[in-house]
Amino acid sequence: MNEISHIKVEPSELSHQVMTISEPVKLNNLLDMVPDIVMILNSQRQIIYCNISLLNFLGYGSQGEVIGKRPGEVLNCIHAFENEYGCGSTEFCNECGVFKAIVSSLDNKKDIQECRIIQKDTGNAFDLKVWSNPVFFSGNHFIMFSVMDISSEKRKEILEQIFFHDILNIASSIKSLMEILEYELPEQLTNYKSLIKNFTTKLLEEIKTQRQLVEAETSSLILELNKISAIEIIQGVINLVKQYDFSKNVNIQISSQAEDFIMITDVSLLGRVLTNLLKNACEVENPDGCVTIGFKVDNGFTHFWIHNISVMPRTIQLQLFQRSFSTKGKGRGIGLYSVKLLTEKYLKGKVDFISSKETGTIFNLYYPLSLEE
Repeated sequence: MNEISHIKVEPSELSHQVMTISEPVKLNNLLDMVPDIVMILNSQRQIIYCNISLLNFLGYGSQGEVIGKRPGEVLNCIHAFENEYGCGSTEFCNECGVFKAIVSSLDNKKDIQECRIIQKDTGNAFDLKVWSNPVFFSGNHFIMFSVMDISSEKRKEILEQIFFHDILNIASSIKSLMEILEYELPEQLTNYKSLIKNFTTKLLEEIKTQRQLVEAETSSLILELNKISAIEIIQGVINLVKQYDFSKNVNIQISSQAEDFIMITDVSLLGRVLTNLLKNACEVENPDGCVTIGFKVDNGFTHFWIHNISVMPRTIQLQLFQRSFSTKGKGRGIGLYSVKLLTEKYLKGKVDFISSKETGTIFNLYYPLSLEE
């Protein structure tokens, strides 16, 4: 395969390429009637033609605003502006379905990929399906590139496979316990009280999680601010996570470096973020392993962290926080996506992580002491 170039063509060459494909495309102006996005890219992965569906989808006024850009730059992908070479030039791009499909067509192959993109600044997420085909005009190599927005499809899939799967499992457990209670003697009923309480608590948490995620994605989530101490919210999160089977043999402890403080925030949302991260850490930890959670104030900002000794493969690290991506199987992936969405869009914070043999995996969360300011 030819080496991938990150250098864009000179404006004069770009204009020549636009003219090269303009006549064939005019003869095929039915592309503007296609509801899906259609682009033609040059061998440097720059757009030299797009149909009106792209302009409408992203709110551009004319083709001139997108000509010369690469797909990730037009979509405002968070990784497309990390260095001077733009879309396709970071290591994150190696896991991107858009980049993979384009590279295949540069090698004269057709390809179909799915791609998850988080937009710079807004934090909005796209789930896309892309098709790429090599084409030749006047002896020049171009790529016909088509994009379909499948965000609604993915959202529906996740809600069905996660929400209903988990809710039905919990509800079935409650039903089984109730059937047992019908045959137990009155003095034996207390043996099941804590189990019923735990299952009911988890059922309510699943419902609240899905409701908050839908409201967050549709920008209809309203914050409810309250004052709370760090130790209070952390203890509540630990107590909740300990109710799950995967955490029973994991030692969850508060860091010796933890320093309590008072903050004003949306306690429900912050608790949801911390719960998701702590659950993930416990799920990947070895039996009888240890997960540490800590909190303190750094330079006027609150700092929460969750640490476990497991190390994530680099390919997984590059795709974290993307909606629909998960290591837990098809239909998973809401947890870490919601962590980033709730943290950065609503709680005015930042989330990052490190994962290496030397450090294990550490997720860091930073928030203002008060959301009232």
